[in-house]
Amino acid sequence: MAMDPAKAAKAFQAYIDNAEKSSGKSVAEMHKALKTSGISNHTEQRAFLMTTFGLGHGHAQAVLTKFKNPDFHGGGGAPAKTVAPKKAAAKASPRKAPAKKPVAKK
Repeated sequence: MAMDPAKAAKAFQAYIDNAEKSSGKSVAEMHKALKTSGISNHTEQRAFLMTTFGLGHGHAQAVLTKFKNPDFHGGGGAPAKTVAPKKAAAKASPRKAPAKKPVAKK
C-alpha cells in the first residue's frame, strides 16, 4: 500500500531536516558545495556529500534529490522519469518445428 502523499512529504522534509542537523550545514550550503565541486556523476556526488558533510547514504541521497529537483517535496510530487519505450522486437520468422531425429535401423 502506498504511503499517504502528505505523510510522505512530511517524512521527506524530516529527512532533509535531519541531514542539516547532523551535518551542521544547510541544504543550500551543501548544494553550493556540490556546484563548486564540479562533480556531475550521481554516485560521486553522493560520495562527496557523505565524506564532506558526514552524511549517511540516505541523507546524502535526499540532499542530492533536492539538488537535482528543487521542487521535489516528497509525497509523490516528483516528476515522473521519462523512460524510453521498449523497442518492438523484430518480427521473428515463423517458428520451425524441430528437426526429427532419424530412426535407427535394426
